[in-house]
Amino acid sequence: MPFVDSAATAHQWATERAIDLWVIYASDFDPGTLMRIRDAHLAIVADGGKFAVVIPEGGVPTETESLMCLYRI
Repeated sequence: MPFVDSAATAHQWATERAIDLWVIYASDFDPGTLMRIRDAHLAIVADGGKFAVVIPEGGVPTETESLMCLYRI
């Protein structure tokens, strides 16, 4: 499964619509990167993209992760 390894990759995927489901691992991104992804979130969702958050056992997603994600895995 592809994963975003940088803000530049996230921006490219957000603007080129390369994927249908974004999977975010809880607490995996630093706050700055997460905010840049969040900023593109509405455009991605408007274009049909979806978000999911994977929460490890005992983990808690940030408020931003929770607001962005429709699915919890």
